Amino acid sequence: MGTLQFRAIEFLPGSRWNLGKLYELQFSGDGNFVLSNNQTGKILWESATQGELLAMQADGNLVIYDSQGIPVWNSGTAGSTGAFLQARDDGTVEIASTEGSVLWRVPERSDAGPELPPPEETWGGEGTIAVRPSGASVKKGGSTVGSLGEPENMKPETDTLGVGIEFYGGAERS
Repeated sequence: MGTLQFRAIEFLPGSRWNLGKLYELQFSGDGNFVLSNNQTGKILWESATQGELLAMQADGNLVIYDSQGIPVWNSGTAGSTGAFLQARDDGTVEIASTEGSVLWRVPERSDAGPELPPPEETWGGEGTIAVRPSGASVKKGGSTVGSLGEPENMKPETDTLGVGIEFYGGAERS
């Protein structure tokens, strides 16, 4: 797994880094610090700023400054001299101390995969498909009439009720 590390460095808007094949970290042209999925274009985390300078400071604080030099966002890790920003191929973005402990990490981010349908969604008007991480069930008239197993074993199909079923979130499509 590859890792980028930044220590005591500054970046201007428009800077971007690929993190493996799936992720991109960028200080966008409008001054927003963004982690996104390259394949879906989905933003997984952002600073929601309009900054002019992104600085990983020697004191360990990651800061975004506006055009007047006023901080508009920071990681809250000042006082950790020598700490560094690291970004890995798996989309992890964090600030670590010189001893290796994590001082700050991109807050919980949404799944990098495709959007999942709501937990229960009616397709075709007659049956309901309940899709969950542990599998899916087929309901008709409020009663469960079938179960379709683990998501990784599911394939698009039509069940015996004639309800079309398509699975998301890592399921194989044929």
